[in-house]
Amino acid sequence: MKESIFSQCKSRNPSMPAPSNEILLVTPVWNDSVRLMDFGQDLAEALAKSPLPVRWVIADDGSEVEEDAALNELQITFGRMYPRVELHFANAHRGKGLNVVSDVQLYLDLYNYPLRGREQAEHLYNKRLSLQFEG
Repeated sequence: MKESIFSQCKSRNPSMPAPSNEILLVTPVWNDSVRLMDFGQDLAEALAKSPLPVRWVIADDGSEVEEDAALNELQITFGRMYPRVELHFANAHRGKGLNVVSDVQLYLDLYNYPLRGREQAEHLYNKRLSLQFEG
């Protein structure tokens, strides 16, 4: 790799944010407001007590319309305890969890991960990303 993948992505999308030390916690949901209600408050309280820089994203993967209001209410409730909680809505259901991360984001997350992270990042690059960035 002549140029880092981050540099390549940044050159194609100048609005792409720089890497950070922030921890991104993604909770994929699909018609799961009841399940999220069961554990979400405990999670928000635990995050509020933690010194770690965690950004919590609840990623809805095209739930039924009725779920939107319930998830919005849960975000407000959890946000009172932990303000760094966000809600992301996908337009359509693609399979639980599939709408959460791109190959590029996964590569960036793995690259400096201590336990074989770089090895896994390079495997992902060779199998999937090299086609996009090297033609």
